Amino acid sequence: MSSLQVITQSAAETAELGTKLAECVQPGDLIVLSGDLGAGKTCFAAGLARGLGVVDSVTSPTFTVMKLYESGRIPLYHFDLYRLDDAEQLYDIDFYELALPGSPGVALVEWGDMFTEVVQRADLVVTLRIAGGSERRVEVLAHTARGKELLKELLELAAFVTATDSHSVTPAPEPGSRHEQ
Repeated sequence: MSSLQVITQSAAETAELGTKLAECVQPGDLIVLSGDLGAGKTCFAAGLARGLGVVDSVTSPTFTVMKLYESGRIPLYHFDLYRLDDAEQLYDIDFYELALPGSPGVALVEWGDMFTEVVQRADLVVTLRIAGGSERRVEVLAHTARGKELLKELLELAAFVTATDSHSVTPAPEPGSRHEQ
């Protein structure tokens, strides 16, 4: 699997990374967001929505489980699976209908890593970790051929994070390579 690691210095930079990814996504893409509470998943989601042209305020759909944003260039299905107890509930929220190749929109899934079924279908898994203060360590992992395309495009667009020495964008080594630590 291919991956990219980014250090963002602020909530604005975390959102900007989401905005850059929005330039690459297409209908049918599935992106999983993982990380602890307060790590920046919803901030990243808001940036992605802004990049799609969504004009609505973006909040985590913790209690509604799924929020549809239709004002952007393509529909955004924003899921939050935190309150689900088992994978059978994914059918109840129409997850499998909305988060499949061929779907008219992009699915962005907070806490999707709670369910193997979701991660196995994901094109990208974006993991956000608090690195101290407002700094976040963001790892973007491609799980599919489409995910690798997205990762390549994101790397080209995310050059903004290498503008100063306080940022870093480094492709992680392939698992099993001699450069892996």
